[in-house]
Amino acid sequence: MPVATLVALILAGGGGSADLNRWDGVSLRRHEDAAAKVAFPVPLTQTVLTARHFPGAREGQMKHVFTLTGPTVEEVELGLFSNPKSRSLEAWVTATLPFLRASANASMPWQATVKRVPALVIEQPRSPQQYGQRVAIFRLGETVVVVSCRNVESPRAVSEFEAIVAGLEVLP
Repeated sequence: MPVATLVALILAGGGGSADLNRWDGVSLRRHEDAAAKVAFPVPLTQTVLTARHFPGAREGQMKHVFTLTGPTVEEVELGLFSNPKSRSLEAWVTATLPFLRASANASMPWQATVKRVPALVIEQPRSPQQYGQRVAIFRLGETVVVVSCRNVESPRAVSEFEAIVAGLEVLP
């Protein structure tokens, strides 16, 4: 085999062979993060989880952010914000993420986490620049949790989003 062909196959990831460990849409594993003091379910296979922590974050900035990337794109983001003023969920969204209040967005009450805390789910419609997105926002003590599904047209992304919203736990 010529060297150029071998290099091309290596750079192409092996020539596009099928992934033998495709996620079945059901099997999950528990991810625990000691720095953020949270645990949540993630797909068993085909997911890269990236965690970033910002200990110097001020109010209105993400203190911890987790990004779940599937086989081709970023699918779900979990952000933890501090809420030292203990603002209500509505007041916090208005002050911190006012773009979610756009008239084209739909919102509804929801329940989140294993403790079924009150949450707000906001649906952003598809635009020429981005897929439709779904955002769940809820409070856990002095922390506001924002879970974003990056593409509501992707059954995989929606399944990940729903699993995280329902299964998030605070660690001691």
